[in-house]
Amino acid sequence: MNTSGTFFRLPVAVRRFVFGPLTLAGFLVLMTGACKKETDPAPVSHSPITLFTSPSNPLVARIDNKSDGILELYGTKNAAGVTQQLTMLVHQMDPSSKDATYLLLDEQSRLKTILGQDGSKIALKWQTESRATVTYISADGENQVNTEIDLDEEITGGRLAAPTTNPVFPAGSGTSVRNNQPLRLRQEFANDAVSIPSGARKAAGQQEVTINLTNCGGLPSDAEFVSVIMYKSPASKGNRVGEFQARRVTKGMYSVILPTDVSAEVNLSNQDICKGVGKVFDKILCNKVTKALRKVASKAPKVTPWTLIGGFVLDKGLGKLCEVVTPEGELCKANFEDEKKNYWTGDVLFIAKAVPTSGGEPKYSRLTDPIDGKASYPDLSVELGAELKVQPLVLSPDRPVAQQSYVARASIHCVPVNSRVSLSVVGTDSYTDEVSTVVYSLDANGAFNFSLTIPGAKTSGIQDEIKLTVTLPDGKVITKTASLIFG
Repeated sequence: MNTSGTFFRLPVAVRRFVFGPLTLAGFLVLMTGACKKETDPAPVSHSPITLFTSPSNPLVARIDNKSDGILELYGTKNAAGVTQQLTMLVHQMDPSSKDATYLLLDEQSRLKTILGQDGSKIALKWQTESRATVTYISADGENQVNTEIDLDEEITGGRLAAPTTNPVFPAGSGTSVRNNQPLRLRQEFANDAVSIPSGARKAAGQQEVTINLTNCGGLPSDAEFVSVIMYKSPASKGNRVGEFQARRVTKGMYSVILPTDVSAEVNLSNQDICKGVGKVFDKILCNKVTKALRKVASKAPKVTPWTLIGGFVLDKGLGKLCEVVTPEGELCKANFEDEKKNYWTGDVLFIAKAVPTSGGEPKYSRLTDPIDGKASYPDLSVELGAELKVQPLVLSPDRPVAQQSYVARASIHCVPVNSRVSLSVVGTDSYTDEVSTVVYSLDANGAFNFSLTIPGAKTSGIQDEIKLTVTLPDGKVITKTASLIFG
C-alpha cells in the first residue's frame, strides 16, 4: 500500500517497536513468566530486562533489546515495592537521544494517548469500559479524524469497518441551513482549574519539583505532555535514571515527583516482586492495552499506515502472542536493580521536557548542574516559544448522534491582533456554512480561545468536515481541519 501521500505518519520507531516482531509483544513473552524458587540459580545476567524494586521509583522495568531500542514501563507501587498498575510506556529507538514515543494510560489502566516522537497524536476518550472515541491528529496538527471503537465488537475479515476518509462533499449546491439553526461562534476563556494539590503525592524517598511553562514572551502556558528526564552524573544513556511524567497543577505550572538517593527498605524477595510485576503486565498489557491497540489500528483511517500496522497486530503481533501469555515463564531471569535498601548515591542531573499542545518539536529546559542526590532539587522552567501556535480543533461530543449539535473548540496562542479567524463546515448532506471574526485582543494567557456550535445532521452516517483558517495581517494563512461522522 502506498502511504507516501498520507497526512498522518507514525514514526519508524513506533512501527518497528510497538508493533514489530521483536517489540513490546515479544518482550511480554519473556516478561510474564513464572518466577523460579528462591533455591534456584541466580538470574541470568544477559537478560534484556531490568526490574526496579524501589517503592519511591515509579520506573517498573527497562528492556534494552539493542536494535529495537529501549522500552521503559512506569507505574505505581505499594510501600513494599510491588507494582499495582501501569501508567506510562516510553520507547526510545536511539537511547542517546531525548526523542521518545509515549503510550499513556489513565487511572483505570486504559490506553489514553499515543504521542509519536514526530509530533503525531492518537487520543482515546472512554465513554464506557468498552467503548471509546478515537482522535487521530497528524504530526503538523493540520488534520484530524474522529471515529469510535468498541472492545466488545467483533472484528470481521481481520478489520473493522473504517470511517470514510474520502467522502463526497457536494460542491456548489450546499445549503447554509441545518435543523433551522445557524453556526454560533463565541470567544471563550481558558479554564485554570487546579488539577491536583501541590505535594499531594510525595512520599518517603521522593522530592517534588515544579516545572513552569511559558510562551508569548513570558505568559503561562499549558502543554500536551510534561516530564523530567533524570540522569546519574554525568548524563549519558547508560546513566539514565528514567523519565517521570509531571501533572498539571494550574495554568503553566506542573509538578513532578522524583526519587532521591534514599528509598524505603524493601524486604520482599525477587520472587515476590517478579510475581507481582508479571500479574500486572498480564492483566494490563495483554488484556487492556493490547485489545485497545488492536481496535485503534483496525479503525484507523484507510489513508494512514495504521491499516498495515493493524493487520500485523491482528495476525502476528500483540494479539496472537498475548493469547498464550501467562504470569509464568521467564520474568525472574531479569536483572534486579539493587534497590532493596538504597536507591542510588552520588550526583544527579535532570532536564524538563514539554510537548506543545499545538504539535511540533518538544521544548526543553537547560540541563541542571550536578546535584547531590540528598540536596534539594531545583524547580525548572521551559519556554515554549513566542511564535504563533494553533491548537488542533477539539470536537465535543466527538461522536454525536443524528440531530445532535456539537461544539468545535480551539485556541490560538500569540496570534497577532487584527488577524482574521474563519471557520467553515461542509457535510456530505450538502450542508455548508462559514463564520469569521477579527482578533482584536487576547486574554491574559496570550491566547484567542473560541467555540463554534454546529447544528446536527438529520440522519446518522453524515460526515462533517470542519476547517479553521487563520489569516495573519501579513497575508500568511494557517489551516486546521477535523472531521467526524454522526452515529
